[in-house]
Amino acid sequence: MIGLRKLRRLPTDVRFRKCLRVLVELEQSAHAGEIDRRYLVGVIRVLQDTGRLDQQATHEAEQLLAMLESARLVTPEQSPTSREPLVAWPHSSTARPCPTGPSEGEVPTRPPAVARNRGGDPLVRAISNLRFLAAGSAGETPADWDLRAPDGTLRSDERRTLPMHLFLEDLRSPFNVGSILRTAEALGVSSVFVSPRCARPDHRRAARSAMGAAESVTWQVADLADAAQGKTVFAVEGGGISVGEYTFPQQGGLALLGSEELGLSPEALEAADRSGGRVTVPLPGAKGSLNVGVACGIVLFAWSRQLVST
Repeated sequence: MIGLRKLRRLPTDVRFRKCLRVLVELEQSAHAGEIDRRYLVGVIRVLQDTGRLDQQATHEAEQLLAMLESARLVTPEQSPTSREPLVAWPHSSTARPCPTGPSEGEVPTRPPAVARNRGGDPLVRAISNLRFLAAGSAGETPADWDLRAPDGTLRSDERRTLPMHLFLEDLRSPFNVGSILRTAEALGVSSVFVSPRCARPDHRRAARSAMGAAESVTWQVADLADAAQGKTVFAVEGGGISVGEYTFPQQGGLALLGSEELGLSPEALEAADRSGGRVTVPLPGAKGSLNVGVACGIVLFAWSRQLVST
């Protein structure tokens, strides 16, 4: 990570965005259970000095600083293994060596001691909240920032798959495509097909919301005719059988999902009607519609439960 002295010398706009990227790295360190407290304090102060935080983000920064500065020091005599002072995080009973922290010109790649956040949630959540609100101050879309994996990778060799397949027809939003890939990975979907006019799972915004799932789930660009070969095809669409009553395919099923704006094409609906029909999520509310990623999650959960139970 960049040293504090170098960070302060950057132009204001560059400095602000660099602080946001550094907060991402620091949040990852907190997820891992250790973080350089003094470096985090320095980054927050540099972020405040840019003058780009709105009122809500400024308040969040002050709250995080108060949390960091209220860490209670434990006397050296209380340390069973070291003569260094210890620090205990608020909401955590665990004490570890207190970080000496980098000087302004140093990069904290290997500090002599780091504070461990065994409690996890309070510090990680506070950093995440500041990062989210600071990004909002810069006009960033929340979807660009709020979903990411701690290390950015998934162990695809440990996946257990079910005979479920998806076909995404002309979805325009990369965020929705990425969200569907993430849900598909979690629920054991075997493969995902995207139409030639669909946003691709390797789009940068899709990759953000997929949280690494695009590298774990098999996906390819295909026409419906190719994707449907040898499979029972059904449409996730209004006017069908309730998701709680529908009997999902037990082998080689292909669920068709269309864009929220246009829905599925007549050709896709016809293919479903000739095969597995239509499945619908009942909606008692006045809105009468769901985000396509949410609808996909409901259907996949019901489908996977049927497959596992049989």
